[in-house]
Amino acid sequence: MFINKTLFVLVIIACTCLSFGLVSSLKCYSCTSVEDCKKAKKLECTYDLANKTLLNHLNFYYLNVPTANTTNSLQCLRDWLQTPQGPVEHKGCIYSGIYSCTYAVRPQFQRNSTRVCHQCQKDGCNPAGRANVNLPTVALAIMMLLLFKFAWRK
Repeated sequence: MFINKTLFVLVIIACTCLSFGLVSSLKCYSCTSVEDCKKAKKLECTYDLANKTLLNHLNFYYLNVPTANTTNSLQCLRDWLQTPQGPVEHKGCIYSGIYSCTYAVRPQFQRNSTRVCHQCQKDGCNPAGRANVNLPTVALAIMMLLLFKFAWRK
């Protein structure tokens, strides 16, 4: 009986996790300046956002960046660059085939430049510098706890 209850709870958890994974798409923090990134918003990744990151940010500050989409999958990007003119920050979406963190800084931005870059593929993995609570995950955890508690009592 114990094994049946445990198996039942595990199947429910697996089905719920799979359904959450299939329904939601990648969400990344998005901002285009140091000031804007202090209050970055988490947006659903789109090809339009990825194109803006590619053309307006990466091609402006870095060398040899492709100008076209190389894949259909998207990732999150967090890029911070110290330039002679001051810090530059960008958070957003990028195509997974664009290796954003590997490109060399353009000569006009190289003097005393420092770069912090991170490309990733999980929701909100390019954080905005504040705690992030995922409400569906919290709700799922509470539901599973209650389900487990009621299944265990009987």
